[in-house]
Amino acid sequence: MKKELTREQIEELTIKIKQGTATEAERLDFDTWYSRQAERTFHVPENLATSERALKDTIYQHIEQELGFNKSSRSRIVLWRRVAVAASILVFLSAGLYFAFDNPSPAVQSVAAMKEDFAPGSNKAILTLSGGRRIILTDAKNGQLAKQGNTVINKTADGKVVYGSGAGEASIAINTMSTPRGGQYHLTLADGTDVWLNAASSITYPAAFTGKNREVEITGEVYFQVAHNAAKPFRVKSKDQMVEVLGTHFNINAYENEASTKTTLLEGSVALSSSDQRILIKPGEQSVFNKNRFVVTDADVKEAVAWKNGYFHFVDTDIQTLMRQISRWYDVDVEFVGPISKDTFTGRISRFRNISQVLKIVKSSDVQLTFEGRRIMVSM
Repeated sequence: MKKELTREQIEELTIKIKQGTATEAERLDFDTWYSRQAERTFHVPENLATSERALKDTIYQHIEQELGFNKSSRSRIVLWRRVAVAASILVFLSAGLYFAFDNPSPAVQSVAAMKEDFAPGSNKAILTLSGGRRIILTDAKNGQLAKQGNTVINKTADGKVVYGSGAGEASIAINTMSTPRGGQYHLTLADGTDVWLNAASSITYPAAFTGKNREVEITGEVYFQVAHNAAKPFRVKSKDQMVEVLGTHFNINAYENEASTKTTLLEGSVALSSSDQRILIKPGEQSVFNKNRFVVTDADVKEAVAWKNGYFHFVDTDIQTLMRQISRWYDVDVEFVGPISKDTFTGRISRFRNISQVLKIVKSSDVQLTFEGRRIMVSM
């Protein structure tokens, strides 16, 4: 008999199905696991004075019971309903408990009662072609968007832009994809490299890689899954640094309003260079470039790539850093008034919840939030 899926495996399958990247075998594993569950009522003890560990254990024991639905259905609608329910429970398990034990209930209620609430970001981007033509991708129909030389640019049914080669001469046209605040997007370059852009980010790249190197330039935060090509190194230029790889998975956080540039390596190897320094990092390591020097540390990979997987993941995060993430994803302005709280915040929650749900973690501290339209005033 096949071993029962772990919570981490369920979470991974949920994300893959939501992103449309799950294989048939993975979808079958998820559906089989789901169909085994009996219909029972999930119960959290009212007395939250019990230990966090005890409450977590109680919730973990009942997670499968909570996810019981119609066993016979295999329709896409039921599958997506299952994904939604599984995601909501897993988010509660991985994030809500952090907040519940650190937050007094009146503060939580005040957030829930907020009149000001904003929907999360979504797939939004603008593709600017070399001649200056701008394509708003949310408005563009699926299918061919443009052709440059022998490169055909298509928008797929799952909302991704893919560059593919056809007959004819390769084009050296330089294009830019940019996301606004409240946007993210997935792009496949002509060499097969997959690129994910976080909110308020951009990548500039050629329609086809014709030289000795494959070189792109980014701003903001971008995750790369580079197609291997030993004869053509892949180079990423961001503020004050250059990253060079042959084929690998890595994340770069290079927002202008962040104090440092962080490069996190998940797989393969990466060489980083600045005007006077060159270093190598290994999988599981993170380079922090600040004040003209690199510092290499062990990475919290889950935190670094949480955004790509659909989460906010805070680990002892200060209020200013946290609110910058909120500002970018929910397209709101943030203004600090008076002294700045020294509180730090830890938790994990879906990026696809309304802002009021995410801000529960902030409202429970000594931080005060005041809404004025799409501006949040932060004070103590």
